[in-house]
Amino acid sequence: MILLVEDNELIQDLVMEVCRSAGLAVYCAVRCRVALAALRHYHDIRMVIMDYKLAGPNSGIACAAMIRTQFPEPTCNLPIVGLTGGLYPGIDPELVGEAKINEQLDKPFRVDELMEIIDRYIPPATRVNFEIEGK
Repeated sequence: MILLVEDNELIQDLVMEVCRSAGLAVYCAVRCRVALAALRHYHDIRMVIMDYKLAGPNSGIACAAMIRTQFPEPTCNLPIVGLTGGLYPGIDPELVGEAKINEQLDKPFRVDELMEIIDRYIPPATRVNFEIEGK
């Protein structure tokens, strides 16, 4: 399962469709606190895809840092992909130290860019087949 932390509905729809077509279930959270609760509840999350700029008091970068510091292994070591709309062009080295974001995708991104990152961290052979409703 992929945890998507994104408050933009268009990006949510795109990422969820890509993940589902790749055989991965997706849990979507729109705020950091919901994402942290999901990580406590679901133990089959294999990747976090997180917008850098989230609604609420915590940015995606701060939320990533919380994942790294407030959770035990293996959760604290999940791959985290940061999504940016240009507010953070490139990753600030200090933030990398705190949040340890593994990958960055600049919006707008191409579907093949997202798939390449997913395949790198969750190889297709290790995925449980996820049936899309309606198919």
